[in-house]
Amino acid sequence: MSKAHADFPTGSRSDRAWPGYSKTHRIIYGLLDRQATCFYIICIYEHIDMEAKIKAEILKILGDPTRLRVAHLLVASPKSLCVCEIVDALKLLQYRVSKSLVMLRRAGLVDVDRNGTWGYYRPKTEDETNHVLFDFVKEYCSGEPFDADLAGLSKRLVLREGEKCVVGFLPEKELQKLLRKKGVAA
Repeated sequence: MSKAHADFPTGSRSDRAWPGYSKTHRIIYGLLDRQATCFYIICIYEHIDMEAKIKAEILKILGDPTRLRVAHLLVASPKSLCVCEIVDALKLLQYRVSKSLVMLRRAGLVDVDRNGTWGYYRPKTEDETNHVLFDFVKEYCSGEPFDADLAGLSKRLVLREGEKCVVGFLPEKELQKLLRKKGVAA
């Protein structure tokens, strides 16, 4: 018997395992079965490797200071925030905040609720992994500039009417004037 055939079980036991198949078919299907098992094992390792790569990419996304500040603001806020509120709180340009929100949304960390032309962003906490990550961000991000971001946000949220942003993007002088009008120290 050849070496290829020697490791395949023969006799009445293999006949019961492969009824109706010739010895050649049993050898071929036995090899295919072993290949399928090897393929399955490779797929498991690839899946594990892919999970690690995805998690690494998410951490890379949070590695950018602007995206980390945006994520912290969303996680720390009890309310969904519109882009203009985030821009005013962080004192950053609108395109940088919008770009950061797009990256966070693509990573599955942020969700948006549309209300007419307004988009309200919130952390996507349905996933348990995100929940753990957001808890870490909340605890890790303290001190400057994060405390100043939260203070700026609390001032900016005073300008809401009926829990919705109605101000939009304003120059700093206009924003300060509105805050004084509402009785908030600028």
